[in-house]
Amino acid sequence: MATKPPATTEPLYKRIYWDTNILIHEKWPEVSAAMTQALDLGNSLNVEAVLLKHVEKEIEAHWSRGFVEAREKLGPFRQTTQRVGLVMADPVSHEDALDAYHNTVDKIGKKHKLTRRAPPYRDSESLFEMAIHQTKPFGEKGRNFQDVVICLAAIEDLAVSGVRSGIFVSDDKAFDQATLDVHARSKGLKLKLLESVDGVLEYFRTHLLEAKQSAWAHREQLAGAAVKESLPQIAAYIAKNFEIPVNADVQSISGFQVGEIDKVQTPDPDSFSDGDIVTITARLLLVIEAKVRRYSSVFAPREVMKVGQERKGITYRSISMGTLGDEKMPMSVSLELKARYMGDHFADLEPVSVSAGGGEWSNFLAGIYESIY
Repeated sequence: MATKPPATTEPLYKRIYWDTNILIHEKWPEVSAAMTQALDLGNSLNVEAVLLKHVEKEIEAHWSRGFVEAREKLGPFRQTTQRVGLVMADPVSHEDALDAYHNTVDKIGKKHKLTRRAPPYRDSESLFEMAIHQTKPFGEKGRNFQDVVICLAAIEDLAVSGVRSGIFVSDDKAFDQATLDVHARSKGLKLKLLESVDGVLEYFRTHLLEAKQSAWAHREQLAGAAVKESLPQIAAYIAKNFEIPVNADVQSISGFQVGEIDKVQTPDPDSFSDGDIVTITARLLLVIEAKVRRYSSVFAPREVMKVGQERKGITYRSISMGTLGDEKMPMSVSLELKARYMGDHFADLEPVSVSAGGGEWSNFLAGIYESIY
């Protein structure tokens, strides 16, 4: 019977909100390579990237101010060129620039599958109460007003999104995890604070590693179940093909039992898919049933010697012929099998090689030598 697959390969946090300061650092409306990678990873993991209307408004105002400042700097340049008879074309109007800006943002949203949301603003009375009591992220005299509005907007949107946990990306010192916890928990939500695009990438990569490890462990559970079901076939293969290393003290081997399946390994789960034939490695613990002659030795009494003294004569010891007895001793073997991966199980297992894997049986044989010599 197939084992239960991993519960999920998707991250705990299903929605990610980008604060204005992060986008400014990324030269918005450009999207850096790092942020592109973060957005692409999020999309592949079904994590929805949200661009709040509040953030759009703030960052548009920031970009607009920068445009106006840059255009005003052209005034002295225009005057200089006019003095020598050069006429400079009129710069782009603010209105045309904003149209181009909006078109660029629309293209970014479509390309990176950004969800653009406009949750309602908090009423002025509740914001006033928060401000006068300096409820974080409010500071003195209403400082951090925009931060408060954006933080609360993210929580309002998360509350109606259908998921209960999200990520808020901001490097603004007005925010800390405890502050987000206070506001999010009031609505039964969890909002995790990450402070950079690199932090988002690290979170996704950690999740992908954990997801891969979970998938790998699950496939090895499936392989282990298949090996267990095929033990009669495997035992017959071992009996026919495996030459057990022994010495002269082992008189005969009457058989063996498979004691337990110690470990089963499969290739990297990314290297094969449904229908592929793969190599499974299994380590089994066998219980060898053998007749072993145990020897006993009688040694001469202990003597004493001084430095520089030489022995005179020969000291003898005797070795009995020993007694023959039945022994059951464990031995580890490594087995390679070919199998076809079927998505929820492995089928058509076929052993292809078996070798000694060391372990207690080797120690037992070594012990026999030590008892004689």
